[in-house]
Amino acid sequence: MSTTTTPHLRLRILLAALAGFLAAVPLTALALAARAGAGPITRLDTSVAQSAHDLAKPLPWLVRIADVVDVAFSPWVFRALVALTVVYLWRKGATRLAWWAGVSMATASLLGFVLKLLVGRARPVFGDPLGHAAGYSFPSGHALNSMAGVLILVLVALPAVRRPWLAWTIGAIVVLVVGADRIVLGVHYLSDVVAGWIAGLAVVLATAAGFESWRRDVGRRRSAGAVDGIEPEAAAKVRPRRPWIAWTAALVAAWYAVLVISGSLLAGWGQHEDGIDRNLAAHRSGGWTAVSLVFSTLASTWFVVGTCAVIVVVFRFVLGRWREGLTAAAAVALQAMVFLLTTAAVDRVRPAVPKLDPAPPTSSFPSGHTGAATALYVGVALLIASRVKPVWLKVLVLVLAALVPISVGLARLYRGMHHPTDVAFGAANGLFCALLVTRASAKQAAE
Repeated sequence: MSTTTTPHLRLRILLAALAGFLAAVPLTALALAARAGAGPITRLDTSVAQSAHDLAKPLPWLVRIADVVDVAFSPWVFRALVALTVVYLWRKGATRLAWWAGVSMATASLLGFVLKLLVGRARPVFGDPLGHAAGYSFPSGHALNSMAGVLILVLVALPAVRRPWLAWTIGAIVVLVVGADRIVLGVHYLSDVVAGWIAGLAVVLATAAGFESWRRDVGRRRSAGAVDGIEPEAAAKVRPRRPWIAWTAALVAAWYAVLVISGSLLAGWGQHEDGIDRNLAAHRSGGWTAVSLVFSTLASTWFVVGTCAVIVVVFRFVLGRWREGLTAAAAVALQAMVFLLTTAAVDRVRPAVPKLDPAPPTSSFPSGHTGAATALYVGVALLIASRVKPVWLKVLVLVLAALVPISVGLARLYRGMHHPTDVAFGAANGLFCALLVTRASAKQAAE
């Protein structure tokens, strides 16, 4: 049975995604009513927010756990996990599932951004805040994306899971913990969290219903989503586990442990490295500041995401297939996931020098800009080098690509955003992810 998606299916999923998007209109009305400043919703929100703040304030260990949850289960973590799932499904031929998962997650994330702009609700304010978050309060992006991400991942994985109840239980715990975390840190009201859950649930249920209606129209058997996933036929297509898959997962876990241990050891070593940052800060000039901004921008989140999208399309049209482009994107996504999990476990302050950029809430260790630049530019260079024959050309491509993350790392030092060891481990993380994903892609292609 072919798994090739059809225009009819794509139209059904897109229309269902639109329906889920529109289902959030009542949520907007609810938020506008809450923002008016009176009524039971406002009183409940205020009471819960103050009670959570009073509970957590004398418990620093609870705040620390909440900070870890904040980063470890951020919206970008769930987006990255779903993106990796889409790549995996597409490469194994389950294009229907890949299309459904990608559209569902993208719609849920877009819905969160739109609702924040439409409602414009301010976040809770405390005299002694326990947490900080940028942007508007309604709805909670963490709650929305955790709900959508968990539902997508569980529904895709169920055909290969022996105990569906365990998968649903773990997923429910993750969603509840993320929601509670937002209230404990005092960055969202209760209604923000509940609205996020409802919005994420509405989108996934709508797209799943669209998928199910298409299945009935083409004569496929009805699926029981909570038991066998959104497309039970996928269970028959799951390939037996390959040794390289287990080794890849083990290497990622081992590398993550290395980063956490190294970062923890270096957390109190910053003052010994600040001399380099202070020296660079003392010799800043208008010209070099402009140059450093250019290279720092080359590794910013939105620039890297946009460049990944362009690279995927270019590889598709040049080579006539998706494998190389998706491999490059997967390397960047893996780097981002390892980076976020590491910053959640390591708390290293940034250099004590004047900074030229706003300091993000993540730890200084490792450098995310340097890691992203290395994974993207060196990862693409590895793919190009594998297709050219002259050795000198391979070396030239790799050297030119390596100059970009080196320049990005120097720019982050110059702008006072990282210690030298942050940059070094960031580059190592990007290189590790690029090499690992490229090798895994080659193994899969050879099967």
